[in-house]
Amino acid sequence: MSVLVFIDNNKGSFKKKAFEAINYGKAIAEKTGGETIALVLGTANSADLEALGNYGAQKVLHISDTRLDTYNTRSYGKAVVAVVNQTGAKIVVTSYNVTGKSVSAYAAALLNAGLVSGAVD
Repeated sequence: MSVLVFIDNNKGSFKKKAFEAINYGKAIAEKTGGETIALVLGTANSADLEALGNYGAQKVLHISDTRLDTYNTRSYGKAVVAVVNQTGAKIVVTSYNVTGKSVSAYAAALLNAGLVSGAVD
């Protein structure tokens, strides 16, 4: 069972929460026997993209479109849904911040899926 981890991209680089989300997604993937897939939207620093593997991402999907450099709940949510449909991911992990909460809620509504907010274990 694949675990998709939405990486919160802040002007091309990732904050600590993004790497924590990957690590959390990796732990879930190990328990379920799946793989950890990171999703990055917009322009991103190549060193940060590579670092995602050090924190547990087995695959990194990067949609490098400058239109995604500016946060938009609809655009980001639709991108997450498209990748869920493409990869067959059954679990999506986001950071517990404003972006993660809004993207996960929008994507869950589009997928007609459940949502657990603020999970730590």
